[in-house]
Amino acid sequence: MILDAIPLGANEAWLVPLLPLGVFVLLGVFGLRKVRPLAALLSVLAIGVAFIVSLGILGDLLVNGETTADWVWLAVEDAEFRIGYIIDPLSAMMLVLVTSVSLAVQIYSLAYMQGDPRFGWYFAVHSLFAASMLGLVLTGSLLLLYISWELVGISSFLLIGFWYERRSAAEAAKKAFITTRLGDVGLLIGIILLYLNTGTFDIRAIFSQLPDLNQGVVALSAFLIFLGAMGKSAQVPFHIWLPDAMEGPTPVSALIHAATMVAAGVFLVARLFEIFLAAPGALWFVAGIGGVTALLAGFLALGEIDFKRILAYSTISQLGLMMLALGAAGLAHEAGEREPSGGIFHLLSHGYFKALLFLTAGVALHGIHASAATIYQVRGLWGRAPLTAIALGVGSLALAGIFPLSGFFSKEGILAAPLDIGNAGGMLLFAAALGASFLSALYMTRLFLVVVQGRAEGDAEHMHEPPLAMAAPLVVLTLLAAGIGFLLVFNWDIVAFLSGGARESHVSLTLASISTVNAVGGIVVGWLLYNGRTTAPARVRNLLGPFPRWAERGFFFDDAAQWIVDHVALAGGRLIAFVDRRVINDIGVDATGSLALVAGRVLRVMQTGYVYNYALAFTLGAVVLAAVAMLT
Repeated sequence: MILDAIPLGANEAWLVPLLPLGVFVLLGVFGLRKVRPLAALLSVLAIGVAFIVSLGILGDLLVNGETTADWVWLAVEDAEFRIGYIIDPLSAMMLVLVTSVSLAVQIYSLAYMQGDPRFGWYFAVHSLFAASMLGLVLTGSLLLLYISWELVGISSFLLIGFWYERRSAAEAAKKAFITTRLGDVGLLIGIILLYLNTGTFDIRAIFSQLPDLNQGVVALSAFLIFLGAMGKSAQVPFHIWLPDAMEGPTPVSALIHAATMVAAGVFLVARLFEIFLAAPGALWFVAGIGGVTALLAGFLALGEIDFKRILAYSTISQLGLMMLALGAAGLAHEAGEREPSGGIFHLLSHGYFKALLFLTAGVALHGIHASAATIYQVRGLWGRAPLTAIALGVGSLALAGIFPLSGFFSKEGILAAPLDIGNAGGMLLFAAALGASFLSALYMTRLFLVVVQGRAEGDAEHMHEPPLAMAAPLVVLTLLAAGIGFLLVFNWDIVAFLSGGARESHVSLTLASISTVNAVGGIVVGWLLYNGRTTAPARVRNLLGPFPRWAERGFFFDDAAQWIVDHVALAGGRLIAFVDRRVINDIGVDATGSLALVAGRVLRVMQTGYVYNYALAFTLGAVVLAAVAMLT
């Protein structure tokens, strides 16, 4: 096997995050980013080597099985804080996914970001982002996981706000950072709660103690941890940051929305799946939030016309489906079904076809020299860049779940998970998954037909096929989106690999038929509405009443968030400012100081230094005491 021939294995796992981290230090701290060609070369070379090492780790895992390693990081009195790594199917798959997509995006960025004055800084932050995500994937310690988690947030803030001179980009970066921090508070509290009850941050040691823990503590920890996952993976109501994150460069959108930041929340639930299995209530919450998110984001995508924001809402919807599958897998009755392979398989296939879709959007935007545009501003892609249009078509069909593309095979795991529950709740989740899948096919058909058809006008007349550095990643990702599902199911049993042999890959004719009919139905409806027609969508809008307007307003989630900021957060800030200035400062500090000054003035009158004054005071005191004694 090719993977066996790579002379690297689990013992070199520490290289994977340290290589891009070292590049960030060289570029960001020591200033090598100013040497533009060198900065790009170092960044691409580091992530390329990390990708090769990841393949070696995967090969080593297939031959020698799982590996763990840890060592003492800090020792404080009787407490030891250990760090290390876990090489298992989940981490190995994520390493390959993150490094391969990061490599494709960085190569693509060589041409896309050419000429940008902060070209070197872009690759520096890119390296930090990759290192943070890879550390998050590898670690076996909740402490190091949280550190990596926050580094992912910081580097995403820098990338989303890369063009910070634009007010919209700066605001989008702040929104992403603050919104995800709200969920991260829950994650931090959950980690601390587990540590206080187990005395360790080691993930597997915590798993071994779960049967002995109070069930209320376990359930609360699971809910709090999921809050962190909701923030990073943009689940309702934290989804509001993701569409605005499109203000960053398009390759950044491909990186964040495909295999890295947004995948972190799904990975977190899968990594800590044992904790969620011990808290069925939390599993219902995970699955329910996932179902609501998948449906809501599907409708929001239909109400959007911005090219990248449609893909962003699509990402939110697909992440919702992954969460639904993870929660449903944990709720399944049979012990053999209680593993997260369905959702993780879709995470893998989604990483490739969504990266492909964003990079095709980048070709269109790069051609008109814009960072954002509506789908109507980049019409005529087929006439100007037919190979890019084909790539867009493959990615759209893969997302819709059409055979034999990758999304077809991974969608089956999404649909099968709720059916394994075997009750009314499971059927409701199954219906939500079907509805979200139908909407996926519909909005991607709309996007594809509008973009590839029509006549290019204005700036769109300058669209062209991308240069080699942008075209090569598109070709590779197109091949992966088209064939990786077929290869992973029939040439290598990916489900058996991810589930540790608990299940095997298979194609259920019943589920495959339902999924295909559902997807084709969405495509047909999209074709009837958007294939060169201009009046049919208007008629449909009239039939739906106010619903389309609500979708265009994001179902008022942003309005609600703004109201909370204006009337709760800012009002609370004003109250805190009042207490700080008028109570703590004026009374607690200034008044105390004034009291000391007054007391000093009084004592200064009494302490004159003249003996006769002291004698008079002594005599008067004695007279007063004598009078009091006589009266009592």
